[in-house]
Parts: sequence; structure tokens; C-alpha cells
Amino acid sequence: MIFRGNTDIGLSPDGGIVGAFHTNPEGRMMNDNSVGWFEVGTDRPEDARSFYGELFGWTFANGPKYSEVTTPGVPHPTGGIADTGGEFPAYAIFYVVVRDVAATLARAESLGGKIVTPPATSPDGLVSARLEDSTGSLFGVFSPPGA
Repeated sequence: MIFRGNTDIGLSPDGGIVGAFHTNPEGRMMNDNSVGWFEVGTDRPEDARSFYGELFGWTFANGPKYSEVTTPGVPHPTGGIADTGGEFPAYAIFYVVVRDVAATLARAESLGGKIVTPPATSPDGLVSARLEDSTGSLFGVFSPPGA
């Protein structure tokens, strides 16, 4: 599954993260250390779309396994809802844009974080990983190609 917004990120059939980086609609690169994407994973995507749509006014561009999310006041998708098909527990995660995934992972570990998914590089050069913070909360980081 693939989704679009400031980034194209998705899960490959084996659960690895794949994707490509894009500039924002104004043509500027995203700021380092800012949230670049969010994702909600569930085996009940229709219910999630209904819930978040009614609660926050989010709109969706539906794909077969992934719905891009556009939030009010933003002209492009900034997140997605993934249909896990029951293969993974439900989750919500945000991804932070960083210059250097390996350096960020090392720093996170020194602060009590834990690497959950080691760095992976997509065919187009996007590098990503998932971590737990020092409290056990899951989040992700990625570097655009050529960063």
C-alpha cells in the first residue's frame, strides 16, 4: 500500500516501509524534526474513516488498502488510514522528518528509546525506521532521498 502527501510512504507486503519524499505544495522541503506524516492502522478502516471524519472533519481519498487523509485547512493529504487486514494490532503513529536516520536512532537509544524496525531504504532512497520512545510509545522517522 502506498499513500501520498508530503511523502509517499507505505508498507510492502512483508511489512517493510517503502516510499519517496516530496516537497510541500509550495515547493519547499519539509523542516527537519517536524512531523511529516501520520498513519492509523486498523482492521476496521470504514469505522475509522467514519469516526475521524465525523469527529474532526477529515476527508479521505480511498484506495483498496489505504485511505489518504486530508485535514481541514490543508490542501493536500498529511496522513493515512491503513487496512491491516487483522495482520497487525491497531495502531496510530506519526513520522518525523530527520536528516540522518542512523544518527537519530543512536541518539534515541542514548535517551532510553528502543529501535523497533531497523533502518530500511526504499528503492528511491527514502530511509525510515520505527522506534519506541522512553515511555514505550511507537513513532517513526524518515529521511528523504539524498538527505
